Amino acid sequence: MGKRLRQVATIIDRNKHKGTIFTIPNDILRFPEFNRDEITEQDVWKQLKTCADNSIWEHERLFFFAVMSYNLDHWCAVAVNFTKNEVVIYDPQQTQDRYDALKGYLKEELIPLLPAGNPDKRRKFKRVEWLSQLDNYNCGI
Repeated sequence: MGKRLRQVATIIDRNKHKGTIFTIPNDILRFPEFNRDEITEQDVWKQLKTCADNSIWEHERLFFFAVMSYNLDHWCAVAVNFTKNEVVIYDPQQTQDRYDALKGYLKEELIPLLPAGNPDKRRKFKRVEWLSQLDNYNCGI
């Protein structure tokens, strides 16, 4: 196992008992196409909203994670931390144009479908820069 993969595994293991993570199948979220009905029909949507409605933000950590197909030829990811009200975008090729496009797409299409998150925190967007794609075919790891 490579160094970066071990780092990711360590982070996951360290935090596995500290929060609740919701996700959707990787073939559902696509850029630039967006099928609102296909996304909101997922059972996880109701579960996520119920969990968010019952969360005590000072004590609980709630996350949404999704892998996105970008133009059907590249994989990116998004993680939403509802406790911090933070949206993290991961593009293994780390291009500014793609980050800007995904940020706009998420703001307009996906974020309005998600629970509001912690009302004490202002929503902010970040990008992952410490894990980049080293070749033309492995999308980052």
